[in-house]
Amino acid sequence: MLSIVENEVQIVALTLFALLYALKLRWLLSRPTVRDFAHARGNELAGVTAAFSIMFRPWAMLSTRQHWPRWLEFGLMHVGIGTAITYSFLIPYVDGILKWPGTRLAVVAVALGFGAGVVRLARRVSRADVRAISSPDDYFSLAVVDLFLLLGIFALLDLYWGRLLFFSLTALLLVYVPTSKISHYLYWPFARVFYGAYFGRRAVVQ
Repeated sequence: MLSIVENEVQIVALTLFALLYALKLRWLLSRPTVRDFAHARGNELAGVTAAFSIMFRPWAMLSTRQHWPRWLEFGLMHVGIGTAITYSFLIPYVDGILKWPGTRLAVVAVALGFGAGVVRLARRVSRADVRAISSPDDYFSLAVVDLFLLLGIFALLDLYWGRLLFFSLTALLLVYVPTSKISHYLYWPFARVFYGAYFGRRAVVQ
């Protein structure tokens, strides 16, 4: 059963994932854009570069300078997610990878990501101002990502049931994510390009 879930089921889920994202990407690229005809005062490329790199420069924004623990939570959570996703591709096809010394660091990264995710979910539930702007999908998406990270820890520890549950949830997420709020990362590059080009052209971002 574990072999089927780690291989055939993942391939089917990845195929559906790619199809759904291809349709969404096609729709995004078909949307009309608006040109800025104002005289350029700055460099668009510099603005786009700054927009893409700003998440790695917490000192560049007032919000992250004042609330750097939130930035740290964000970073830890996304590093954990990236690590778990990477291992979801490696575990079935790289023999003995769960015994590699580097996998111990992966366990730590995913565990820290899980901790950060729990903190973010607890804040969303406990703070009235955050609850006021939260939808059911906000809670569900964050909770399911936390569960994904938790099961990722057990999978990296090479527990049979942990791997079975982790890859089962991974397959479900591959189908669910393109239709949920979690798919925001598909819009992120477009937002960075438009934001960076506009402010770079206007010399707001150097």
